[in-house]
Amino acid sequence: MPVIAVTGPSGSGKTSLARLLHAVLQHEFEIAVLHQDQFFWPSNWARQAYAERSNMDQPDAVDFERLRAS
Repeated sequence: MPVIAVTGPSGSGKTSLARLLHAVLQHEFEIAVLHQDQFFWPSNWARQAYAERSNMDQPDAVDFERLRAS
């Protein structure tokens, strides 16, 4: 299955673009939309990172192995 990855910082329109792509392409292709937000590291890691003022938009905030497995 072909993959289209849409990346960018918070509030940049990734979800809007994903919805548009889904609407346009759903009649020609089987589409599955996965939101990267579903693959952040566990909440206790996020709370600790926030407390340490870490940037949750950095790539190391995402569990990419779990994302690939999806």
